[in-house]
Amino acid sequence: MRDHSQVSMKDIAARVGCSVSTVSRALRDDPRISSAVRVRIQKKAESLGYVWDRQTSRTMARFRAKATGESAAPEPIALVHAQERRYERQDPLGFWTALTHAADSLGFSIQEFALDGGSGDIAKSGRRLSRVLLNRGIRGMVLFPFYQPDIRHWELDWDAFSMVAVGSSPDQPYIDRVDLSDYEDAIRCLKEIAGRGYRRIGLTSSEDSERHTGGVFVAAYRYFMETHPELEAVPVLRMTGRNRQRCRPEDRKDFEAWFKTNQPEAILTSHHGIRDWLADMGKRVPDDLGLATLWPEKGWSGIEFTSETLMRPALEHLRGKLATNERGPTSAPRRLLIRSPWREGETLRNR
Repeated sequence: MRDHSQVSMKDIAARVGCSVSTVSRALRDDPRISSAVRVRIQKKAESLGYVWDRQTSRTMARFRAKATGESAAPEPIALVHAQERRYERQDPLGFWTALTHAADSLGFSIQEFALDGGSGDIAKSGRRLSRVLLNRGIRGMVLFPFYQPDIRHWELDWDAFSMVAVGSSPDQPYIDRVDLSDYEDAIRCLKEIAGRGYRRIGLTSSEDSERHTGGVFVAAYRYFMETHPELEAVPVLRMTGRNRQRCRPEDRKDFEAWFKTNQPEAILTSHHGIRDWLADMGKRVPDDLGLATLWPEKGWSGIEFTSETLMRPALEHLRGKLATNERGPTSAPRRLLIRSPWREGETLRNR
């Protein structure tokens, strides 16, 4: 059996079929060596048990690049999530595009890793992924914990990485986050609706949304209605689906019953399918009632944001954590909240 402690660059070069200098440059992530060759050499080094300090190699490579005026290889960052789809292939909201564009300008490269929760053993998947990332020398993570009940179940090696999360979910483990300012955005929408003369304003929510945001939309609605006595509040409608694609038949029945009972003049919602439901009920938007959205939708009045407003601040924050070697959860997590602008659409009018 080979003594791994005696493995040399010469051994690696012999196995790969290249020169020792090529191995040396590949282990330093020298951009003069193609990415495919670098990966092949680094994987062979790992399989042979050759130990080298990836981060020191990268740091030295950057110093050399700065001194010679050459371009340093970008530092790899892991995008980690537990969604079934891969953002690199299916990116309807532009998250992957925005993240990779920001990474290019900040000296990073993004590698996507989806945890396998389909088998029910997401913890095993998280532990396995941690080993993969450590073997590849990846120090930083961007987490997409969207609609995850508790990301502690991912069981990543939290203390081994610098990390920042994009989006809301329960706060365990305590990590820094970049998120939309949902409370302020809801207040902004309600002000816009009331400013157009609507007085009886309704809100649709969802059980899933309230779990992962802590019910901020409902809290904003209740506060706004209580502090504006000239307005008429109606009971909040909670549906099982969180958006148009996920609404269920019972959601439509509940909506129709809620609407007939409460007769709102305007509705604040992220359930865009209700516009079609209202049309089937003979209601015209905005002639008979107004609609405003808490999530961007073509043609709607309401909140507007771009993925760049979330992704670049997330990577800038992660860059600072990497620079100071700040790893793992913290007892005082920071949250950067991004306020969204208002967009005029065709679903509201002045009454």
